[in-house]
This record gives sequence, C-alpha cells and structure tokens, in this order.
Amino acid sequence: MSLIRTLIGVAVLAALAGCATQPQVRTLVDESVDFTAYRTYDFVERAGTDTADYTSTLTRHLRDAASRELEARGYLRSDDPDLLVNFHLHTRQETRVTERPSTRLYYGYHRSWYGIWGAYPLERDIVEREAYTLHLDLVDAEAQQLVWEGIATGSLTRDLQREPGQHANRVIAQIFSAYPWDAPRR
Repeated sequence: MSLIRTLIGVAVLAALAGCATQPQVRTLVDESVDFTAYRTYDFVERAGTDTADYTSTLTRHLRDAASRELEARGYLRSDDPDLLVNFHLHTRQETRVTERPSTRLYYGYHRSWYGIWGAYPLERDIVEREAYTLHLDLVDAEAQQLVWEGIATGSLTRDLQREPGQHANRVIAQIFSAYPWDAPRR
C-alpha cells in the first residue's frame, strides 16, 4: 500500500513540476497591420534584456531561438529589415501561503474534555519562487511602431537556471506558437 502511495505522490509531483515550467503565453496584436507585407527581420541594436553596454548571454540565447522560429516561418535576416525584434525580461519574487486544517490527532485535555481531538490548528505551507515575464516585441522598422508582442509568464526553477539556452528555446517556441503569420514566398 505504501508503494502505491509513493508512486502516486511521485506522479503528482512530476505533473506539478511539468506545469511549473510551462509559461503562460498571451499576445497583443495591432489589428491594422498587414503582416503578409513583412519578409525580413533583424534585432534592435540594444535589446531590453541588456542592462550593460554589451550583449548578455541571455540575449544571445533569445536571439538564436527567435532567429530559428522566424526563419522556420520563412523570414530572412537582413540589414534593411521590415521587422525589428526586441526582448524585455522582468523577474520578481512571489510568496504563496496556503492554510489547511491539521491532519494530526491529539490526546489529552482540551476544552473541558479529555480524549482524542484534532485538526483545529491550521498548518501553513509557504512556497517562494522567482517568477518571470518575458516580452518579445516585433516592431515595424520603417514606422518604428510595435505591431506584435508575445508575453510569456512563468517561474524559474533551478533546472531552468542551469540550462538557460534550452529554456530560451522552449519559451520562444511557445511564444511563436501564438504567431499565426508566415513570411510570403517570393
């Protein structure tokens, strides 16, 4: 019986761990724009993910992942692009507190009664995590206007922090899964 409980516990934890690493994606679209007119892309000179005067490792991972996704949709990288790509990353600490009745049983004197009693104190579960919001912006290079934005929100885990390249690939792919346009064929 304890083996079955252990296996169920492991399965639940694995399912929860899988959910925790999957970001929530939403998009903002300028409905007045004809996306079929765009064929080429490049990156802004200084990405929003770079706080210093150099390109960070994170920005390189995001650029590589975005290039793969855009080129898979038929876009070509160009020095005179139709679209400019930019990234912004915001992180924050989140604390979640949940309370539940205790499952412990107590024996002794309680409220003028002697015997077994339980479940009156609440047990608290406190979970702290680092959450992120990644914005991927597509900007009309000529008009210098944001035309599409993909926003991914999720939590950072130790595994994700150890493998930022793989995580960047996964998050950028999920963001672009909400991008419905391909570059027109020439």
